[in-house]
Amino acid sequence: MEFTMENGDYVSKLTEYARKRGLELKFDDLDSTGPDHDKTFTVTAVLNGKTYANGEGKSKKEAKQRAAENTLKYLLETKQQDPSDSIKSTAESPTASPYQTSISDTDYVSLLYEYGQRNNVTITPVESIKVESNIAYLCRFKVGDKECPAASAKTKKDAKKEAARLACQILGVKSKNKRTNFIALVNNYCQKTRRIHNFIEEKRAGPAHDPKFFYKLVINDKDYPVGEGKTSMEAKQSAAQLAWSALQEQSDWDSKVSFRSTVSEDSGPTMLSSPTSTLESFKASPQSMERSTTESALLTDSSNPTEAQVSLRSVSVDSVPTQLSTPSSLESLEASSQSMPTGTSDSVVFTDSSNPSKEKDADTNKNMENRPTETRNQSRFTSDFDSIECLAKGGFGRVYKARDKLMDKFYAVKTVRSKEKALREVGALEEILHCNIVRYYTCWEEDSEYPWDITTDSYSTSQSTSNSSRKYLYIKMELCESKTLKDWINEKNEGTLQESERRKESLPIVQQIVNGVECIHSHKLIHRDLKPPNIMFGRDGKVKIGDFGLVTAEADDDAENQTERTNKTGTKSYMAPEQRSKKMYDRKVDIFSLGLIYFELLWNLSTGHERGVILNNARRQTLPEEFSLKFPEENQIIMSMLCEKPEDRPEASTLKAELEKLPQTLNAQNMYQENVTV
Repeated sequence: MEFTMENGDYVSKLTEYARKRGLELKFDDLDSTGPDHDKTFTVTAVLNGKTYANGEGKSKKEAKQRAAENTLKYLLETKQQDPSDSIKSTAESPTASPYQTSISDTDYVSLLYEYGQRNNVTITPVESIKVESNIAYLCRFKVGDKECPAASAKTKKDAKKEAARLACQILGVKSKNKRTNFIALVNNYCQKTRRIHNFIEEKRAGPAHDPKFFYKLVINDKDYPVGEGKTSMEAKQSAAQLAWSALQEQSDWDSKVSFRSTVSEDSGPTMLSSPTSTLESFKASPQSMERSTTESALLTDSSNPTEAQVSLRSVSVDSVPTQLSTPSSLESLEASSQSMPTGTSDSVVFTDSSNPSKEKDADTNKNMENRPTETRNQSRFTSDFDSIECLAKGGFGRVYKARDKLMDKFYAVKTVRSKEKALREVGALEEILHCNIVRYYTCWEEDSEYPWDITTDSYSTSQSTSNSSRKYLYIKMELCESKTLKDWINEKNEGTLQESERRKESLPIVQQIVNGVECIHSHKLIHRDLKPPNIMFGRDGKVKIGDFGLVTAEADDDAENQTERTNKTGTKSYMAPEQRSKKMYDRKVDIFSLGLIYFELLWNLSTGHERGVILNNARRQTLPEEFSLKFPEENQIIMSMLCEKPEDRPEASTLKAELEKLPQTLNAQNMYQENVTV
């Protein structure tokens, strides 16, 4: 019976749709934004592990209904073949094949791709399914114009490995035990498929002379296995290798994307820990990109020649979606209805559709194939984003609020001259994923700045002039509220909040700042410019440390973990004494700045000259007498943070522990005072 759309319970309708077709249906919670009293939830529908449409609502139930409604509309409008068809066709296990052999531990796939890179030849995997009484996965490689033998196996991954081994054998390619840079492979794959990935440190173990590091890779909020190593880079490589292997097993794996990214477009490996190399890995994005070709395995079934046949197709490099929110932008189902010639029941037709003349389904792929290729002069910012609005501008550059068309989500995009300071910020941010630090997503270079008319505060239609010697860095980051901590402090100073209430509101703020600083220091970095204007609030209400333009690394080879600075860097009023005097300094400069911020959070400072006098006195550990009487516990903590000698200041971790105990101390004192009063 044909399914139709009517108003009503769309979740039940989609559930019935899935049940009749033997599909597994589930709903995943993607996001929740807004304050507690007015939250907006986002839910996505998933059929047989494949993500379909999103839905939003003021409750999870409403969002679920919208996701189901959008998914049903998409399925009906596209008139696609049931998602179950391609699953059912591979349900049985394949029999042994003459090509089936044991797969060695050597990574022949990567070895073959490296061969293509060295010799400037195209490596094309041609995959299919062999239909007999049972099913086997088939794969063979085309190396330039040369066709290598096909291999089959019980899994798609093993078939590809064996085909790569046969190709290497034919070509005389031998392993030189050269380690594959899996970080570069994952990094490029995620860039080209627009996935968000971060390395997370799970733990450290072992003695100081023989440490062990444990890292995992998180891609689009999905955790991959933990890798370990004797150094953080070795652990990251291990985690990247495990994730790379897992990615190839996923239903949305696109080998052509990974191949193009790592072989055709990049001249060498990319290391995530270096700002310079990070930028190099993004340079291909705004420039002209060679579209990935696709290859199809056409399956024919003579038992029912009138039935639509199945076309299994690799997705183009430009068409891989991530968390789509509208039915129109959803990727096409992998199994679509096609009209094809019939054949014998066990026939396999390898079709290489890299030649446009062989493409039989132009209408079906119109959405993805007619998308314009990025050229050197085309702005990735204007092509990938809309609803662009300037939030801030100054000597640092500009910050825009913009909607990512593919993700249907707003982000902050910072545009700056591509200089060392900007690269330093990117390099620091990509290493860190913490709830109290502004999240970094990606960056790219362009030849010109976005043409925003400062006089009218609007987009300028005149083309921004391009200077070949001048590059601009576009940094895509988490969008925060426009209010900074400086605004929060000013609001409280203008109000009539009692000391007890201000203390209550200030404590969670300073705790979150300390948490962020602890994370920065754990990565052996120094922020160097902590001040209220650089501390923001996320849309979830959490405190976010931003502006990493002055961040620097501590010298690991220095016994005192100190770095000599030759220039005054930072904001003078918040600088530690050793930072002002250009002496050697370490991470403790951040603790000094944080002490001044904590003082400002609690104490109502007037503007102008009086404020400057009070802050200068605070820098010398001279706080107002009234402050020490009203905030004795905080006074003691702040005084320790403002010690002239950096070694006398607490570590961020120590400070964190003290602040966690503070509420208990204050509660005990309040109870004591109440008892005395009674």
